[in-house]
Amino acid sequence: MVHLYKAVDLDAFQPSPVKAKLTSPYRVLFVKNQWHIGGLDVLLQALANLSTRSFTLSVIGVADETEQDEIRKLASKAGYLGELIQLGIVPREQIIEHYATADFFCVPSRREALGVAFLEALAAGLPVVATDAGGIPEVLKQGEAGFMARPGDVDSLVVEIQQCLDNDEDRLSRRQVGLEHVKSFSKERMFKRMSEIMAKANAQPKERIIT
Repeated sequence: MVHLYKAVDLDAFQPSPVKAKLTSPYRVLFVKNQWHIGGLDVLLQALANLSTRSFTLSVIGVADETEQDEIRKLASKAGYLGELIQLGIVPREQIIEHYATADFFCVPSRREALGVAFLEALAAGLPVVATDAGGIPEVLKQGEAGFMARPGDVDSLVVEIQQCLDNDEDRLSRRQVGLEHVKSFSKERMFKRMSEIMAKANAQPKERIIT
């Protein structure tokens, strides 16, 4: 079986300047329209549990006003005291800007096929905190390119966020691994891989049909 993955346009991203240290309030970016599958409720609880720290959480992808209201209620119920910015659906150019200005990207998905947003975050040089659900470990090189918690586990997510914020050397190391690893998902690499597969298929002897 041959696997071909979604590709990311690396030319659209310029890695943001290296942040040797992260300072409060920490800017967190969540990008997913299916926010429950993306574990936004888990993220809100985790940030609330880190009550000694200050956060600004930007949510991209949720446009429905009823859902936005539900998210606000979840934040209040969780005890999240930081700023919550719900941006709805935004143009791609603006999403790229948010990748560039955030301190870390966090979508603690309950399930995930591959997740283009994770690839985009890596391409932007943004530290990634996620889970080991679905195809995420492959995107994050089994944790070498990002921090992975257990899906749906608030305490596990708190630990990974703390590690991202507090261990500068570890965070910067995984960021660098991510910048290299994401090249494997470039449009050029995927096109080359597809061409190789097609060439190999065409080179195989065709089975003669006798009538």
